[in-house]
Amino acid sequence: MDEVVPQKPLPVQDWDEIIGHAQERDRLVRAGGFPSLLFSGPQGLGKRLVAAWFGAHSNCQQPPAERPWSCHCRNCLLVMRNQHPDVFWMERAPGKLSLGVGEARELIHQLYLRPYQARARVCIISEAERLTEEAQSALLKTLEEPPDSNLLILITSQESKLLPTVQSRCRIHRFRPVEDPVLLEWLQARGCPLEAAARYAALAQGCPGQALQFWEQPALWEALEQLLDALQEIPGSSLGRCLELAARSEAIKVPGLEGRAQLEWILSSAQAYFRDALLVGSGATHVVHQHRRPQLEKLAEQPAKLQPWLVWLREARDYCTANVNTRLLLQDLFLKLRR
Repeated sequence: MDEVVPQKPLPVQDWDEIIGHAQERDRLVRAGGFPSLLFSGPQGLGKRLVAAWFGAHSNCQQPPAERPWSCHCRNCLLVMRNQHPDVFWMERAPGKLSLGVGEARELIHQLYLRPYQARARVCIISEAERLTEEAQSALLKTLEEPPDSNLLILITSQESKLLPTVQSRCRIHRFRPVEDPVLLEWLQARGCPLEAAARYAALAQGCPGQALQFWEQPALWEALEQLLDALQEIPGSSLGRCLELAARSEAIKVPGLEGRAQLEWILSSAQAYFRDALLVGSGATHVVHQHRRPQLEKLAEQPAKLQPWLVWLREARDYCTANVNTRLLLQDLFLKLRR
């Protein structure tokens, strides 16, 4: 690989600190040792933590057969600290948009190494949807016939971007969002006030990682509010003002994101906001952006425009994966949304 991505300790000190996914964890243990797995579900749901837990459970010295999953054997502690020699993470290096053939070959090399001290060598691919088609093709034989004593886990938030041949070679586990009351209680236990916890739980759409980001990084909440202010102003704005709003949105500072990743955040956030307006127009009582309900009701007064807006946003997200100019894409999108 061109660059090694440093690994930080996992944000848990006990496997029972993982929120939600109890049924999925039970199912993983009951299903036994299928060598190639695909964890699918929205970003921030906790799939990465469950993958680490299952890798540890597969090598645990005294693996629990059911809940509670708490274990502090040497293997489990090393995995939680991200120091286990038999757990290999394949992740995108900062600034890179994809995982290429080089990374795929390094993964295959890791799979053919004998475990140092565990029963099985565990290889986890984060953001598997970022694998290029060439990289996915390079992994097909390994997915179908992995070397003995190995466990390969692919994690994705966009299952449709994986080749059908990749999906068919894995046992797929689809993760469901965590229920709002559970997420609300979890945030409050971390010191988040009730009103803010309710707001963040709704915005996260059942994804604990995203809810925690809102609470721990106030700059993320501020960035979202800036974007929503701009989106609210676009319809009916003048040409000059519309271009100014596009520039202002492009300049928003989103914690941990830059370049194409920030553009993806802008587009997905806009898509969720206008989808809420459509739901409000159809009489929905609970939406993601509940704190913006008056503004959503105003947008909902233009139902004939909302559907085309969502189509243009979906098209923009498709273009985002290609080598397009970020500024021009945003300007073109915002000009369409002002109609």
